[in-house]
Amino acid sequence: MATLPQALPLAGVRVLDLSTVLAAPVTATFLGDFGAEVVKVEEPGRGDFTRGAKAGARSPYWAQEARNKKSVTLDLRTGRGQDLVRRLVPHFDVVITNYRPSTLRSWGLDPDALRALAPDTVLVYVTGYGLTGPYRDRGSFDRIASAFAGPDIRDR
Repeated sequence: MATLPQALPLAGVRVLDLSTVLAAPVTATFLGDFGAEVVKVEEPGRGDFTRGAKAGARSPYWAQEARNKKSVTLDLRTGRGQDLVRRLVPHFDVVITNYRPSTLRSWGLDPDALRALAPDTVLVYVTGYGLTGPYRDRGSFDRIASAFAGPDIRDR
């Protein structure tokens, strides 16, 4: 007897991916792998950073990164783009971003603003230094965040 395919565990969950360069977009990709509907916001005229990492005519990096995602373009640096994001957020179960807290504040898209729009939406902020503290507005990538966090106790 053939078995019916099981629904993926995150089927029906809607994710808004407001992120760039790399840890946060990968997080959104993984949610899509488990069945979430992921909408990726890209910069007009440029798209996501990984689109430019081409080997020949196509970016294998983007093909890997964009799987299970739908893309839209919004200029988050403009009032119109920010207003559109504020209108979109209440329609999503999860919002993922990795912009610096100071950038999000300047756009009116900081955690307090998004919570006011959609109190039940899960907000995921992937940062090197967190949303509070003296280094919150510094940029970071994996190696910097790992070094800042100190040695892993498993390395002892």
